[in-house]
Amino acid sequence: MVVCLENLKHGWTNNPETFVELVEASGSMVTFDIGHARASPFISSGDYTLQEFLESVENRIRNLHVYEIESKKKGGNISSQPIWIRYVPLWIGRCQRV
Repeated sequence: MVVCLENLKHGWTNNPETFVELVEASGSMVTFDIGHARASPFISSGDYTLQEFLESVENRIRNLHVYEIESKKKGGNISSQPIWIRYVPLWIGRCQRV
């Protein structure tokens, strides 16, 4: 059985540094949610880029949630048709086959 920790829009797992610490300390794999990451205050404020966040855990990613951004104002997940073209190849090119 594989246990994955998912980054969220708010809370401990929205901070890239804390997320890495939690993943490493627990030995878990990662479910990386692009929409959560982009909505995180650490990304939206410019403290980190989405790519930096993704790369910080890239060797532990087992699942990838792909959509533009999570927004309560717009009623949930906002998708943009070409998003997979921008982000999925970045991840697939670096992942290990299991």
